[in-house]
Amino acid sequence: MKNTFVIGFSEECSFPETIEKLSKDGIINISEWVTTNKRGTIDLFDFYHGKTFATHKITHHIPSDLYEKISQFLFEFCYINSRSSISHTHINKVHSDIHSDVQEFNKFIYLIYDIFISKKIELVLFQEIPHDGAEIALYRLAKIMGIKTIIIANFTHFWGRIFAFYSLEDFGQFTEIPDLSDDADAVSVDYDDFKKKMYYMKHVANHNAKLAVLRRVISKIRKRYLAKLIFSPLISQKKFNKTEFALAAAIIQRQKTLEYEKNYQEITEERVDLTKKYVYFALHLDPEIPTTPALAGIYSDQLIAVERLRNILPNDIAIYVKENPKQTDILRSDGFFDRLKKIKNLKAVNQNTYELINNSCFVATIAGTVGWEAITAEKNVIVFGKAWYQTFPGAFKFSENLDLNEVMNHKIERSELQKAVKKILHKSGIGMVYFPFSNPNFKTDIKEIYPNYDRQKNINDLALSIKKLIEYQA
Repeated sequence: MKNTFVIGFSEECSFPETIEKLSKDGIINISEWVTTNKRGTIDLFDFYHGKTFATHKITHHIPSDLYEKISQFLFEFCYINSRSSISHTHINKVHSDIHSDVQEFNKFIYLIYDIFISKKIELVLFQEIPHDGAEIALYRLAKIMGIKTIIIANFTHFWGRIFAFYSLEDFGQFTEIPDLSDDADAVSVDYDDFKKKMYYMKHVANHNAKLAVLRRVISKIRKRYLAKLIFSPLISQKKFNKTEFALAAAIIQRQKTLEYEKNYQEITEERVDLTKKYVYFALHLDPEIPTTPALAGIYSDQLIAVERLRNILPNDIAIYVKENPKQTDILRSDGFFDRLKKIKNLKAVNQNTYELINNSCFVATIAGTVGWEAITAEKNVIVFGKAWYQTFPGAFKFSENLDLNEVMNHKIERSELQKAVKKILHKSGIGMVYFPFSNPNFKTDIKEIYPNYDRQKNINDLALSIKKLIEYQA
């Protein structure tokens, strides 16, 4: 049994019984389990927000040479650590500065190193691709120390299957792992039906929805603030300051969202000429997994990809950029729009994605679903980051020496695409690792996207997939 640090598998939504089964079957020894349920040893929110460090006694101090290696990932940590303080639908928390992030980084590193040494950790098991500060610190330190890692995540285009891999570097290649399933040949690819099953795009809330929330919140807090102002001599300064601070934060957030709305409307055209030569670039929701530095590299700043795409395109080919329907002001400052306006022969558009794909010369993306949509529509795609479909026919990894004639003229054969899909499906595990069953805002029943779902079977399948990964890695 491997001494295992488990992160995730919390509550009903992510099948904690899977971890218990692996433990009961003698596959892992749960040394630490970061989760929100009572089965765990560390509270997930305390861990993510740096509170576990305050109560943990550090007995092993990280060696200088090891710290030098892990400190190379400080920028990556700072970039994604903000995810815990920002929201596309509610008021953002106070944004930390880089000095605060450095302190948080060191707290995580000291804590995780001590746990690794004290508990003799041999394996770290992630329930999702690391995309928060705590998770990336955990992953990077494990790799530097030679501790094995296993990462799993839903394969949302083929429900009932998971991506599984040992390292972020192998995502999209999947060369390090064994075949995890033998039923791939029985899976048929419906090239149109998957478009209807993107459950996460079923209910889209954008900056307008956020503004509506903020208006209600500001009205509510303002009334509370005025009442406390009147009775301030009878109220503690701490309570008064808390309300005052909440009102200020909501007003600032509303102003930023209004600025985003203004910038977005100024540059966006509702209808553009689809008969002209253009490349379609669909922006990702930021910040999210595909645009984390671990998977996107420098293209976590998506505009670098757009700028470099412009550099290799002939002047007569336009770039049509479409904003993600769920995007708000997050990571869309005035500077973002200033840079966008400087890119020659670029138009920001708001037309149907499938029209934009079908009429384009080709598609470009960091690693988005639009690339899979393009390939299945027999349109080629340039990929800047790590995408699960990056080895498929019609997918070209970006380089400044890329042969654009090949990208423009390559013919995708569906028979070859089918082979590539089945190769990936063989590498995927059986099971599902997350579904928001109890989220009232989700409004999607599991049977809509996974008709054969059975909870106990899913737990057994998921545990078997993880067991195969552990045994192959041994």
